[in-house]
Amino acid sequence: MKKSQLPSKICLVCLRPFNWRKKWQKDWQNVKYCSKRCAGERKAILPNPSEGSDVEHANLRPDKLSSINTSIDQIMAIQTVNRSKR
Repeated sequence: MKKSQLPSKICLVCLRPFNWRKKWQKDWQNVKYCSKRCAGERKAILPNPSEGSDVEHANLRPDKLSSINTSIDQIMAIQTVNRSKR
């Protein structure tokens, strides 16, 4: 399979696309972050999953898209604030 044909996802922390890697082949459906750095920063950026965040469980069902888009807008606003503090 060519690299351009590999499945990709959007990282929930940095919102950048990342492609499938062989080390993720058994657990691809559960992969949410592009790197260990983003996985480590998730607590500072993402809302608490116990609060029922749709982004944390992004199944991309049509009935969930509006709440996911709202959550992504909130994440982007938080990231902007966090980056300005650095």
